[in-house]
Amino acid sequence: LQFQAGNRLWCQHRMAVSSVAGAVVVQVGLSKVSAGTIATTDRLYIEKAAGSTSLNLISVVNNVSTTLLTAFMTGMANATYYNFGLYYDGKDLEVYVKDNLMGRVAAVTIGASATNLTNALMAPYVNITPTASETIKLDYLMAAQELPR
Repeated sequence: LQFQAGNRLWCQHRMAVSSVAGAVVVQVGLSKVSAGTIATTDRLYIEKAAGSTSLNLISVVNNVSTTLLTAFMTGMANATYYNFGLYYDGKDLEVYVKDNLMGRVAAVTIGASATNLTNALMAPYVNITPTASETIKLDYLMAAQELPR
C-alpha cells in the first residue's frame, strides 16, 4: 500500500483489547515495511496512549511524529470489539470507529519529509504494549488501494 495523491486507500481493523486501563498502549493502522520487517520511520496509526482511554491519530514521516487528530474518541472500553478505519479519498483522510466518521484531516500532503502522510510502501499494523497479561483479539484486518491509471 502506498498513499498517492488522487488515488483512494482504505484500511480497517476489527479488534478488542482485554484491558485498556493504565499504561497499556495500543496502536492500529499502517506501517512502513522494509525487507519484510516493520519499520518505525513511517507510519499512520490510531493510538490509545498509556494512561488514557482516548484515541489519537498519529502520522510518522521520516521519523517525525505528528498528531493529526487529538482525542477524536474517548472512553474506549475493555474487551469490546471496535472497527477502526482509515480512508484516504485521494485528497482528505477520514477516521472511522464502529463505522462512524470520527474526524477528517483536509487536504493532506504526501511525501518523504515535511508532509502529513508518508509516501513509503506500507502494510497493516497492530501493536500492543502490555503491562501484564493484556491481549488483543483481532477479528479481521483489511486494506485496499486504488491503482493509478
